[in-house]
Amino acid sequence: MFVLSFVYIIYMSNWIETGVFGKDIPRKVGVYAIYFDGSLAYIGSSINLFNRLRGHGFWPIFGNKLGYTCRIANRAGWHPKTIRVKYRLIREGDHLSLEYRLIKRLRPPLNLFGTHRTRAEMRREAHNLQARTAIR
Repeated sequence: MFVLSFVYIIYMSNWIETGVFGKDIPRKVGVYAIYFDGSLAYIGSSINLFNRLRGHGFWPIFGNKLGYTCRIANRAGWHPKTIRVKYRLIREGDHLSLEYRLIKRLRPPLNLFGTHRTRAEMRREAHNLQARTAIR
């Protein structure tokens, strides 16, 4: 557990945090991490971060009274109260390998690629994580 925490701190400490609907997200190559209720939920990469994050389709539920949702959260039946996004700009070509390494090491519950999990296992892990964050 300590090693995983250390790896997480090393890889994620120098990332830029922004809001989900932020206009400050660059249209450049990078890797991004999405946090639901303070827990890492998904890691992705793109050659255009702005368009990719918009493509996830984030929207508030009833004016944010019930939280947020997006396409990746709906796959798992997860409706988080808070959503944060962190990103890191990186050279084109390197973004895919960094994304793959982070998914392999950190195993976010909503990522299937590189984890050898089925969709049912992904839903079960997301449900367990959502239950743990609701207790906090």
